[in-house]
Amino acid sequence: MDKIDLLRNTTNYGCNFPNIGKRIREVMKQQKRTATWLAESLPCERSNVYDIFNRKNVGVDLLMRISVLLHYDFFAELSEYYREMISEEY
Repeated sequence: MDKIDLLRNTTNYGCNFPNIGKRIREVMKQQKRTATWLAESLPCERSNVYDIFNRKNVGVDLLMRISVLLHYDFFAELSEYYREMISEEY
């Protein structure tokens, strides 16, 4: 199976694909931030923030806005995952 096939089905990755919504929630918890705070900062409804927490993927523009608000580089984590993925032999 080549890497293109792997990209079509994330369950075949050698390691777990990062769940970005879960990661956002973890970083917010570490910073003692609430869903209400993020909803007011974005701005959006608090229910949308909980929806973000449950997403495996978010758009680049939304991830950038959240990264800036939290002063946390989620893109660096995704880049690290990418480097690990391409370095593995399939």
